[in-house]
Amino acid sequence: MRHSTLVKNIAALSQKDRRQFQKWLASPLFNQRDDLTGLFQYIHQNLEKQPEYLFKEQVWPAIYPQTPYQEAKMNLVMSLLLRQLRDFMAWRAWQDDQPVPQLYLCKALRRAGLDQDFERAWQEAQTALQQSPFRDEQFHQLSHQLFNEKFDHLSLNNRMVDVPFVQMAEHRQAAYQLGELRLQCSTAVFQNVARQAAGETKMTSAEPAPLHPDKPVEPGIRLYTCLLAALCDPESEEAFFEAKALIHENWPLFREAERREQYLIALNFCIRKINSGQNRFMAQAFELYQSGLENKALFENGILSQFTYKNATTAGIMAGHSTWVRQFLEDYKPFLHPRERHHAYVYNLAVYYFRLRDYEQAMTLLRDANLGDDSLTNLDARSMLVRIYYERGYTEALESLLDSFS
Repeated sequence: MRHSTLVKNIAALSQKDRRQFQKWLASPLFNQRDDLTGLFQYIHQNLEKQPEYLFKEQVWPAIYPQTPYQEAKMNLVMSLLLRQLRDFMAWRAWQDDQPVPQLYLCKALRRAGLDQDFERAWQEAQTALQQSPFRDEQFHQLSHQLFNEKFDHLSLNNRMVDVPFVQMAEHRQAAYQLGELRLQCSTAVFQNVARQAAGETKMTSAEPAPLHPDKPVEPGIRLYTCLLAALCDPESEEAFFEAKALIHENWPLFREAERREQYLIALNFCIRKINSGQNRFMAQAFELYQSGLENKALFENGILSQFTYKNATTAGIMAGHSTWVRQFLEDYKPFLHPRERHHAYVYNLAVYYFRLRDYEQAMTLLRDANLGDDSLTNLDARSMLVRIYYERGYTEALESLLDSFS
């Protein structure tokens, strides 16, 4: 049971969410079974403190005292609790995306025929949506849906002269364009990395929109158009530089996952240029890492991955910013996941000293460090030690390491 989907899902909840889920289970509207509440409380109380107690036979007496153990019933109550948990998680995500509940309130009021309440709720939803900082695909989708609710409301009341057809069409088109361009960029990245066609999808080069169009272009559409042009044609440096400027300027308009995606696409272009021998793009990669770290675009749920930590270290050193790298290793160490923090910090600090040819410091770190289970990191650490032993003339140590390396 301790390795079940149910326990893993509960473990993924924050303490705040666990408290809220407990209230959810206590509400007769959602749950009318005491055994579900008892099962959750037992798991919650023992998950961190005594995980060895999370076996079905040990949990059973806490839920059904003085009742013989029944495997089928135990499996059923676990399944029902997992269903409740999934409903709760969906509700939390729905609540967090504030314009969405307001949109559905408008829908409910319209269906109930409460015209004045609908008008008031619709205006509040529209105001909240406009005050949102985002101007991404989801913003335009919600705007279109909101205006569509207005259309349905007006048509029921025979007020077709007031229907916002223009706004409905503009937001629908913008949402489609943003979604299509984002998908094309993702496909292009996949093709570049995997060196193969993705199914039957046929990629074609994209021309960036005009630099000075008569009608203003959505920043997101312009950004993805430039990114796509750069991905499809590595020689499109002008498109890359414009995309990079747009990323720096417009990152607040997009949600966390999409911001990170845009930075990674731009970095993918830099890596391709560097791999082709154009090392001047190392400076561009460094600037992207520096910007994405400062505005947290390269974070995921407040966590900095060990791979971004490593790549930013390498980019900074290769771009000649060793002082920045040394400070970065300390400042961003707390943002690494606890299970990766120590070995990621030690490894990258060793890389830092190795690149500066301070072999004594690097050697001490590499010899004494536990670098975890990542095979590439361990191979890279051994490679650095091989070079250090060779440079320092440590013949016996070098031969021994080469033997174990082989």
